[in-house]
Amino acid sequence: QQQHHHRHRRMYESQQKNKEESDDEILLREFVFRSLMDNLPQVTALQSKNNKAIPIDKVVIYPTSHTDDNVPSVVDGVEEVVQSLLQQLQAEEQQQQILTEGQYDSTTTSNNTLRILLHNVDNSKLDPPQPHCSGTPFTYNRIQERLRGISNKNNNTSVKVQYVPREWKDKSFNSLNEVQRLMEFLYQHSNDPEYQDIQAVIVVSTPFHLPRSFLSALSSSVFNHNDVLSALSVFDREQHHHHKHHPPFLKVYAKAAKPRQASYWNRVVAHSQGTLVAARHDLISSELKRIHKYQEKGDLVSLEHALQLLQERDGAN
Repeated sequence: QQQHHHRHRRMYESQQKNKEESDDEILLREFVFRSLMDNLPQVTALQSKNNKAIPIDKVVIYPTSHTDDNVPSVVDGVEEVVQSLLQQLQAEEQQQQILTEGQYDSTTTSNNTLRILLHNVDNSKLDPPQPHCSGTPFTYNRIQERLRGISNKNNNTSVKVQYVPREWKDKSFNSLNEVQRLMEFLYQHSNDPEYQDIQAVIVVSTPFHLPRSFLSALSSSVFNHNDVLSALSVFDREQHHHHKHHPPFLKVYAKAAKPRQASYWNRVVAHSQGTLVAARHDLISSELKRIHKYQEKGDLVSLEHALQLLQERDGAN
């Protein structure tokens, strides 16, 4: 009878474990779908407090770092995001013309800047340097070339590719620390005129890498926002006053760079700081395994938390 009891207990524990694993897999699939099909933010060039859209100059596009093989795909994704956001502004201007019966003058609006930010990382200075990788200037130059001349002159909106104005001091450069340093910079410089109250970051990456880089960016936004609020709270208590400026929580969006080659998924490329070489379709499983690995280390928020952040970001319909 005791043996029978132990057998039933083992079966129950096994069923519970399978159920937990099943729940995790369902959440992972949901997050992957949301990542690959995420919507871009609604943006505006109007200076109106009643407008729920995000001002275009409060948006940052961040192309994640990649080996040279995957840079062209990321550049395609950046161009697609820029064109989509500028089209929103054009539609907004047309709507204003209709509402004002042709009296709306967009040239009176202030100059706006849509920023594309990258870290300035010299691959030769990393320890060790990454194989199959020329460093971020390679990506920077190709985005500059692709976007040359693209702007929305009617709305006084220019597109600028910029380096994060902070020296890269880490010995390594990877999917996690690149977004950690980006969020750290944006939160710590939320009072600076040029980066004041940035509201949204659009993460652009290859489709096989996007779920992990998106989750890394969401997690970094959470952790850095909490750090800033904690520091301000300590400062307030020590100075006996209430700190008026609390940086807004950065909303994070995802954009998958669409494959534009017929052989995209079968092509063998370098990945993971150049240490992993495989066909792109074979990189998917390793990326999903890394999500679990880094969650166990505490580097990433839970998938349930991440999905909740996306619900709160987009609000009620």
